[in-house]
Amino acid sequence: MSTNLQSTSSEAADIQVKRKKTLPFVLMFSIPAMVVLKMGFFFLIVGMLPTLLTMALVRHSKSYVVSTVAAFNFTGVFPDLLSISLEGGTPRAVLSHLSEGTIWFSMYGAAMLGWAIVWLSPAIAMLFLETIYRGRIRHMEHLQKKLEEEWGPDIKG
Repeated sequence: MSTNLQSTSSEAADIQVKRKKTLPFVLMFSIPAMVVLKMGFFFLIVGMLPTLLTMALVRHSKSYVVSTVAAFNFTGVFPDLLSISLEGGTPRAVLSHLSEGTIWFSMYGAAMLGWAIVWLSPAIAMLFLETIYRGRIRHMEHLQKKLEEEWGPDIKG
């Protein structure tokens, strides 16, 4: 019981250290992004909410989940963010983009696709590996039959 409590407090301490390390990086990224994107930064934050929620919900060391969702989410946000930046990053450009349902679907749908990849990847990998191993088993059984034909049935032991 006490070792479980210690591991939990150790994990909490690791999370606190990780947050302290990422905060300067986030600030270092955010300030230039605010200057370059102007109001587009607001669009970026709104569009990347699924990633921010994933970061808040996935508190353990599975950073691949956050990375996958963030990559897919950013893929959905980037085209419209680029369009807003090319329009000057004005509040009107941001509001016109946020008023379209297809843009919300592309931003949040891409994040959902990232979650789908996270959840489906183990099953796909298992199916792929099972297929490979079945092929190997068939090959070894074929080799075993060849050995039995050459050396006789006593070779099995």
